[in-house]
Amino acid sequence: MGNNPRYHGRASYKAKVAFISGTGELINAGLYGGKTASNGSFLEFLHETLTRLNSRKTVVKGIRVDKGFFDEKNFIYLEDNCIEYVCKARLTSSMWKIITYLNEQEAWQQLDETYSTADIRLPLPAWERARRIVFIRELCLPKNRDGQMCFEAIVTNMDDLTPEEVWRWYNKRCNIENRIDELKAGLGLDQASRHEMLRNTAFMWIKILAYNLLNWFRLAMLPQNAANYEVNSVRRLILNVPGNVVGSGRYRHVRLAPNRWLEKIITFVKTMLQILIRQRAWLLAASG
Repeated sequence: MGNNPRYHGRASYKAKVAFISGTGELINAGLYGGKTASNGSFLEFLHETLTRLNSRKTVVKGIRVDKGFFDEKNFIYLEDNCIEYVCKARLTSSMWKIITYLNEQEAWQQLDETYSTADIRLPLPAWERARRIVFIRELCLPKNRDGQMCFEAIVTNMDDLTPEEVWRWYNKRCNIENRIDELKAGLGLDQASRHEMLRNTAFMWIKILAYNLLNWFRLAMLPQNAANYEVNSVRRLILNVPGNVVGSGRYRHVRLAPNRWLEKIITFVKTMLQILIRQRAWLLAASG
């Protein structure tokens, strides 16, 4: 299914995933051959994701994507469907010419001692349309060297936000990177244990289902100070707790080691379950 960077000649796979930013729910995923680029089949994947959300009557406010999806075809699709987006841009030679122009015009707005922002609307040479490009300039201070400037660029159709707000909004994508790392470390999404694409796809969806169940458990059942725990922490601290089977005959039960923190968590979970059961009963009675 493509080149395997570790074991040359063996099959490899790539996965695409889409999350809801606020809740961390994983709403769509796709498994592709190892030779598939990040942008490969992206529009089909995006259309499938939006269709699923529309079927749930969910309004998509906007999407965040990294520079692997920096492609005007993607921008045109989102613009034609009235979807806001922010996309990290590749610093191509055309981008560096724009940065040189901004430096010559002293168009930067200082945010603090380290960061400055600027924005400009224009079409790149290969584009059909002009778009807003937000630039961020950072004063880098590596060891034993004079300060130098580092740059990043973001393409967006969000005109109601300042350059700083666009930058801050895109940076929330870091939370999604943490979710992806959690899928890999906690549920082994990056591990393909079968030789056939279909079987690996089935295993991928089992892992996704497990992730969403754990995520809903965190959001609905755990107190606020534990709701942000990653899968490994939830498994280690709450689910896989050591205990002893004691008693005999019909009176066997599990006895856990004394743990006041876990006792409070379990009490909280029981309370939330009772609340959910009462709410469901009320909704059923109201609908009936």
